[in-house]
Amino acid sequence: MTKIFYNVHDQWHELELTFDFKSEADLIPAIKECANDYWHYHNAWQVKWPLNFILSTSQNFENKIGEVYVDAEEIVNFHCTIV
Repeated sequence: MTKIFYNVHDQWHELELTFDFKSEADLIPAIKECANDYWHYHNAWQVKWPLNFILSTSQNFENKIGEVYVDAEEIVNFHCTIV
């Protein structure tokens, strides 16, 4: 487990990854976890996507790990039952 920080719209958020972040190859899975966290816990469904995510080892840009432009697909399914 690795604690990381991500920045979206100039706000820092902390996240404990479900895996160890070891190299740049882990950047995309890490950003996907950040995007999921942002969507579910920071009202990101109200925000216009795509968004720019910055991943860091601390709450500043000096320790930046990477920066990724993230888009989201909204899939809505309606299930109906006649009553």
